[in-house]
Amino acid sequence: IIHIDFRYTSILTAAGILGLLRQLIIDSGIRPPCALQVSAGTQSRKTTLTELCTRMYNRSDMMSGLGVNAARPDSSLPKISELIDNCKDCVFLLDDLFRTDDKRQKKDMERTVVGILRIYADNSARRNMQSEHKANSQLIITSEYLLNDISNVGRCFYLFIKDKVNLQRLSEAQKTPLALSTAYFYFIKYICCHYDDTAAFIKSEFNRSREQADRHIGKYERIYEMAALLTAAFKILCKYAVEKDVFASSYAEKMISSFKEQISKQVDFHCKHVELLQAQNKQINLSRTLVYLINAKKINLGSKKGDNCFKDKNYIYIKLSYFAKAIYDEYKIRLSAKFISGYFSQKYISEVYRSAKNRTNVKKIDNVNYLVLNIKELKDDAKSARDSIEKIV
Repeated sequence: IIHIDFRYTSILTAAGILGLLRQLIIDSGIRPPCALQVSAGTQSRKTTLTELCTRMYNRSDMMSGLGVNAARPDSSLPKISELIDNCKDCVFLLDDLFRTDDKRQKKDMERTVVGILRIYADNSARRNMQSEHKANSQLIITSEYLLNDISNVGRCFYLFIKDKVNLQRLSEAQKTPLALSTAYFYFIKYICCHYDDTAAFIKSEFNRSREQADRHIGKYERIYEMAALLTAAFKILCKYAVEKDVFASSYAEKMISSFKEQISKQVDFHCKHVELLQAQNKQINLSRTLVYLINAKKINLGSKKGDNCFKDKNYIYIKLSYFAKAIYDEYKIRLSAKFISGYFSQKYISEVYRSAKNRTNVKKIDNVNYLVLNIKELKDDAKSARDSIEKIV
């Protein structure tokens, strides 16, 4: 499975292991669950990949077409809570938060996702006269976009799938649909024989993350705790594989090193996502974002008119659509042209022009609208940026 695309399947596999180890983690004195949100474009096979890497029950139709341990975000919140409660020590899949132009449908689905996420992450499951639900399973959410609610972004670990899944390798893995559940059977037997040692190892790995909390740059400490739990699960899996002669210890060390690298990239992506959400709340300056994208070669700064972005004397000219696309490509957050131009207008960074009808802060060149930014004002607004604007001017 991990050879389909190690960047994604390794983290998904670790999440599946966390599902199996959930009670053991609780016995270790660790309460924060690790919810995983798998985000990718439509028809990217994110659900297929997630199921392949995590599903204990193979192709079950006990409760729905998706299986006993899955539901869609358009299901009712109480029903999903009940299903999660029934899937103790395995993975529950909340599948397919998709884009829709129907604002009411979008709002209802997001409300359900946020409700489940809060129930799960805060360990506050629904209770009623007949039952008392508990968040007993590993939660994975698949979506075509990330949540834009700043209060919820720290409640799940993001796995952003940028590239398409290798269909040939995916097909090869699908030829043995019972392989994962069989492997889980033997892995569970191994854990039962090493229960106390495994619990102690997870606790030590988690505590090490908390001891290093002052080094973490992100706003949400839970993200680093989730990263620690995922890494611990993957290390346990590799240790098991070495003891069972599946592969050599030197190979396991390389896999763990690569896994840590992928986890670190996803943490960085999460931090960028938070920054862009703050930008939407106008708590971060887009000047800094523009500087970063130019310095990182995400935006090409040309020198002639007609380029998507170019410098002319004391000004930077940039197409709003080009800037918005660069932000989306880097952070997967959609900012409207109106929002971007409004930001620079309020900061008095953009030049103001007069059209036939009214005043505007875009200039038309060869029938194309450009945002014209004063470099001195842009520099002053971005002075707190890590990347100095002098590098581009």
